[in-house]
Amino acid sequence: MNNQSEDVKINLIVNHKTFTATLNHNETVNELISMFPMTLHMSDLHANEKYNYLSSSLTTNSNTPGRIHAGDIKLFGNNCLVVFYDSFSTLYSYTDLGKVDDVDGFVSELGRGDITITFELVN
Repeated sequence: MNNQSEDVKINLIVNHKTFTATLNHNETVNELISMFPMTLHMSDLHANEKYNYLSSSLTTNSNTPGRIHAGDIKLFGNNCLVVFYDSFSTLYSYTDLGKVDDVDGFVSELGRGDITITFELVN
């Protein structure tokens, strides 16, 4: 894992296009990136998020953000990786993982329906 003072950058590859994201410094992120690279079939839910239930549980530190922002990357429960492509209010609790850097480009690429996303560390 990177030094705590350095940003953790990852790539999300969708439809052969690469988007970067900046991840938080926490135990959950450390556990998640230990699984990289990984390619996940992400199901669409409520026309505002893509999600996948991971095969392993991760450490959680959930909170109720009140508002989700397009580009947020979060963990729901202890094993559901969620990437949001719309902003909205919520009463659900999530563990914060990070955020996609170029939200506009990313959101427009996701479209509606299920997709495949590859997650990898930036070298």
